[in-house]
Amino acid sequence: MKNQNCGIVSDACASVASTLRVPSPVLRQRLNQRRRTAHGLCLLLWTLLWLQALAPIAAPAAEPSSQADKPYRLLVVLHFADDAMFTPAFTGAVEREVRDQTRNLFGPLAAVEVANKHPLVDRLPPGGLAALELPPEEFAASLKLGEQSFDKAFLFQIDYRAGLYELAWRQLDGDVAQLGPYRSRNTPDRPWLGKAIGLAIQDDFAPTAAVLPTVERDKVQLEFRGLLLDGPRLANWLGEDCVLQPFWVVQQGDGSLARVPLPFTALELTPDGGGKWARVITNLPNPWLQTARVVGFQAWKLHTQSGRFRLHLVDQSTGEPLQNCSVYAGERGFDSLGDGQRLPDPDARGYVVASRPFERLAYLRISQDAGPGVQLPLPITADWCEMTCKVSIDEAAAEKSELERRIGYLVEDVKALETGLDDRVRDVNRLNGAKRYEEALRSTRDALAYGKKYADPSLKHLRTLDASWQKLKLPPGASLAWLEKQSQELASQQKSLETLAENLERIIQRNDAQSRANVLIELGNQAEREGDIDEALEKYSLALGEQPDQPPLAKRLDQLKAAWKIKSPEQRQARQFVYAVWAKIEPAGVETALPQATKAFETLRTAGDYLTAGKLMKVNERLVTELDQVIGQLAGRDGDADRQEHEKYVGLLEQLAKFQQQVADYYGAASLAGGLGAGSGESVKTPSFDAGDEKSSETTPPKSPAPADDAPPSSSAPSSKSSSSDTSDEEEEPPLSKTPSAGAK
Repeated sequence: MKNQNCGIVSDACASVASTLRVPSPVLRQRLNQRRRTAHGLCLLLWTLLWLQALAPIAAPAAEPSSQADKPYRLLVVLHFADDAMFTPAFTGAVEREVRDQTRNLFGPLAAVEVANKHPLVDRLPPGGLAALELPPEEFAASLKLGEQSFDKAFLFQIDYRAGLYELAWRQLDGDVAQLGPYRSRNTPDRPWLGKAIGLAIQDDFAPTAAVLPTVERDKVQLEFRGLLLDGPRLANWLGEDCVLQPFWVVQQGDGSLARVPLPFTALELTPDGGGKWARVITNLPNPWLQTARVVGFQAWKLHTQSGRFRLHLVDQSTGEPLQNCSVYAGERGFDSLGDGQRLPDPDARGYVVASRPFERLAYLRISQDAGPGVQLPLPITADWCEMTCKVSIDEAAAEKSELERRIGYLVEDVKALETGLDDRVRDVNRLNGAKRYEEALRSTRDALAYGKKYADPSLKHLRTLDASWQKLKLPPGASLAWLEKQSQELASQQKSLETLAENLERIIQRNDAQSRANVLIELGNQAEREGDIDEALEKYSLALGEQPDQPPLAKRLDQLKAAWKIKSPEQRQARQFVYAVWAKIEPAGVETALPQATKAFETLRTAGDYLTAGKLMKVNERLVTELDQVIGQLAGRDGDADRQEHEKYVGLLEQLAKFQQQVADYYGAASLAGGLGAGSGESVKTPSFDAGDEKSSETTPPKSPAPADDAPPSSSAPSSKSSSSDTSDEEEEPPLSKTPSAGAK
């Protein structure tokens, strides 16, 4: 082909030259130059084609396409033993019966062929079908009969011994390149032999499916082969208790695809999913992570039953038997595992044997001392199942377990402390809202005394536990991070309560409406800095209600109302996304929601809504900090999946940082142009109580403690009151906001 292409170009050049009449030596010389150029191009083209032939590069394998509308190509091989009982007439009748029954069984789901010879049968090992093993690269050849290829095959060996017809068979699946378990049965009834083979195929047939990951880690969508051809018939093989083995579809170096089972992972059909959804049971942190080599996911049905199992526990690094482990097993999920589900301790060889049978699927937990351990599923596919588990020994497991126990106690203590403080804060809110300032002051001092009595010892204990954690060189823990954040919240709350007490004393001493207005102004400033414009409008309006003669505040309120006004449905939708969705987003959801946030920002910028953009900027600041913490935690881990997660979150952080810069640039310029200040907002100054007298001190409203994003939430948190600023200019004098602050709540 290379020489032919080069000849085509040369012939074309010669043809052009032959049609020209050359009237002068100059033109003849130019024509010769063009001929030499054409021959040079031909030589270059031939060289490139030759180099391409010398360096073949396998094209990337495409992700497996959907097979929901494709039937199975099923081959049934019946290999009869050399016995006088198996006459040609009898074997031919059995083949016809099996062909008719199997085709009727599958209908449009499968194109069935029955044969009595196959090359694979002729080269079975001495142990027969039970000892048969096939490497993945031999599956395609083993599923061929002559020139015809098949997707699935059943190999039957049929013998006659001691008055019984004995069947033994294995299933070969080309979709997932798997060899099914060895199975056998017998029958004394000669006319029943064909029916017995058909029932074996019906019982052992394992449908395959493409696995489509969802945004939920523990839920996937399944697309079974042949689903669109006859869904009800396919459902007969699935049932409501279907368990599947998932596989990674991995691209090899030569471009071919191999199937690798996901370790310690099983899929279980959801009862109401119609065979399209499955629950993921796994010990892997991210089983559905696609890489340059993992191009897809597949699964096939496991034929589960009732049976017992035996575990072999070994040290991951040395392979030595492991004994200092506790093993728990149950059938109702990992959450149900407790002391009643504990199995006997491993013996001297590291074996643990289940004393009773389990149905379909066993949920296992293997732990050292009191640690959380490793959770994994074990499908029960035989009367006896065996599995080897390699466990990483933690030399400091006992010390770490004790430390985690003490940290858990401290978490409970801090939660109880927060609950007690929340009760006192709500009492302050109630009294403040009723303007019973003397009683509110007493409640504030009671809250301060309560916090000092219990918070100081807890914080001191936290420092001790943190030092012990660092001494063991353990990675950052969620509970410690939560406690550290709560300690900061408690310290901040104590300061706010102290400021609140001072302002309450000032209000009581002066009994001045301006004092209450100052408190509301400070609350409005705080809300405006946080981007909570509705709350800021409410507080400023209340402040004007307390003291109407405040021109700067009235001007500020009018500016905010004008800037906060909704101009279009698109702007309303974008604002609702920022406050209702983006403000509550967790780090794990940033990747999915970031495109919508970017779109919402463009809508806000088009509408000139820089106030909502300010809230967006505040949320971005929080997410950048939390993503950085996640990256720091992943950086201390060694697993491939963790490194991939680390790279993903690093890229996501870069995207979010660029997005934050765009929002900040726009907000700074737009807020200055709008006359409301730049940055976090230009606060309204609090007027003096009296001319020449001291000014009210700025306060930060004490917030009810909130847990870290990756830690258990507080048992109690005060609710916040929603408000609207675009409804009416007439406002009654409401009770102060429910969050305690200086002179309010």
